[in-house]
Amino acid sequence: MIALMEGMIRDHDKKVIETQLSHIQIHNPSFSENMRLADSISNSAEVINKLQKYNFIKAFSTRLETNGMVSSSYASRGALIIGIDPEKEKNVIKVYKYLDSTSKFLDQVKRQNSIVIGKKMAKDLQMVNYQITEKSIEHLKEIGIPDAIIHKLATIKDKKFHTTVKFYNTLEKILSQNEFDTYADLIADNCMKYKIGRKIILRMQDINGNIVEEAFRIVGVFNTNNDLFDGFYVFVKKDYLTQLLGLPQGTINQIVILTDSRKKVETYTAGLKKAFPHLQVESMYDLDPTIKLMSKMIWIYYAIFEAFILFALSFGIVNTMLMAVMERTKELGMLMAVGMNRKRVFAMIMNESVLLTATGGLLGIIFGYLLTMLTSHTGIDFSKFAQQGFEGLGYSALIYPQISPLLLIETALLVVATGILAAIYPAIKAIKLKPAQALRIDV
Repeated sequence: MIALMEGMIRDHDKKVIETQLSHIQIHNPSFSENMRLADSISNSAEVINKLQKYNFIKAFSTRLETNGMVSSSYASRGALIIGIDPEKEKNVIKVYKYLDSTSKFLDQVKRQNSIVIGKKMAKDLQMVNYQITEKSIEHLKEIGIPDAIIHKLATIKDKKFHTTVKFYNTLEKILSQNEFDTYADLIADNCMKYKIGRKIILRMQDINGNIVEEAFRIVGVFNTNNDLFDGFYVFVKKDYLTQLLGLPQGTINQIVILTDSRKKVETYTAGLKKAFPHLQVESMYDLDPTIKLMSKMIWIYYAIFEAFILFALSFGIVNTMLMAVMERTKELGMLMAVGMNRKRVFAMIMNESVLLTATGGLLGIIFGYLLTMLTSHTGIDFSKFAQQGFEGLGYSALIYPQISPLLLIETALLVVATGILAAIYPAIKAIKLKPAQALRIDV
């Protein structure tokens, strides 16, 4: 359970850093408050030259960000429009790693009005098709969709649905209510294809406050399993966005930086703040405090969870050792009668308890560790049970459990300590036995 929690949080943090924040960001101090185009980074060329001299900076990329609307023939959505230099961006932000197999990133296309959007955005704008094919049926079987549902889906095989609403309405007709509630989202995700090459409209304000509209062609769709990101961020070419907004070429309002060590990010941030006092320099922990908060909170969760388990364990040990003392009352009385002192009786009961606990604890830890190592490569898929819930909160439904060696050592020591403490009461009961009375007891 602890490995599941740790794997889920680590995966979330990795994706947030890898796709949104990187390690450090630099802005104009006024930009974070209202995101006005006028609040760009002044003397950007000078700032870039200085950044190139820092050895701890592995890569950095300049951006132009603005708020806007994205529209299709079916719907409109608010969006954060990010203008990027595709080649440099790929060295810092790894959105390209989460592209659909039919997609391209902006550096792979020459068309200036190209755009990359998220899976949630594509679904909201109805930029998806649905089709039950032989290949999708085979995949649905592999992920555990019941045969009864597969037979029903075969009745609409090879039929193409151009909107999400039509596909879901059809599923509702051919499936029972329980089947629809349980499997509709899973079926839709595995039978969905994006309308790569279709046009959508971007609306935004230029530097003078005028509304600018431009048609962009979708060249890629990414899926990070984070609806908050996939439904709001879109990526376009920075030079073309600069031109549309009426800004001088080279205008930027954000610099994202990847350093050589996540552990030293706060130290690096402090150094950059001194180097650029007129700019706002923020670490990933400043930009998203939940990253550090969850890292701290997870140890509290561990403590609470382990406390309950060890509390239950102590009762099991006390019960086992009390029964052992009661069953061997006559034997213990005989040992004391022939000269075994109470210290040795106490030590015998304690040693038995510790050995019992250590053996069980060791086997349990080894089994848990092997299970974690196995599932850390294959992952545990919760998409059949709560995919939308996980992704709506920014977490993937496919969790890769992870465990730290420090936690294994800590758990082993706590188990042994619990065994020692829990054995004290049975051991005291044993040394209080009177040899004469104990020899007369026949259990």
